[in-house]
Amino acid sequence: MPTIETLATRYEAAPDWNTYLNATVKNHDLWTAVDRHVELTPQVIDRARKVTSLAGIRHVLILSEDWCGDAVNIVPWVARLVERLPEVDLRVFGRDANPDLMNSHLTGSSQSVPVVLLLDAGFRE
Repeated sequence: MPTIETLATRYEAAPDWNTYLNATVKNHDLWTAVDRHVELTPQVIDRARKVTSLAGIRHVLILSEDWCGDAVNIVPWVARLVERLPEVDLRVFGRDANPDLMNSHLTGSSQSVPVVLLLDAGFRE
């Protein structure tokens, strides 16, 4: 796992959701179609606001790759939810470009994506 300072620097340099979405190459039409069809209920948004406020969550980091079908079906939902949380921001990291971060969040021995990390204002998980 990178140090908090390194993670903060990398986080700030990583693309936000719209930049990542527009840069997708593989499955681009699918990514944008799923993104367009996300509909969140007021109850989901309200619950997320309460949880993030209580937990002090300020940053959401997602490890993803544009070729991953699971990511296509999950990341747009998380991104749209974060957009509704005014004190929380989101960045998307490429799994393959961040092996240290990916390897510290394995699912068993697999580098499965997406991985969603919730970070406080000090970039601590």
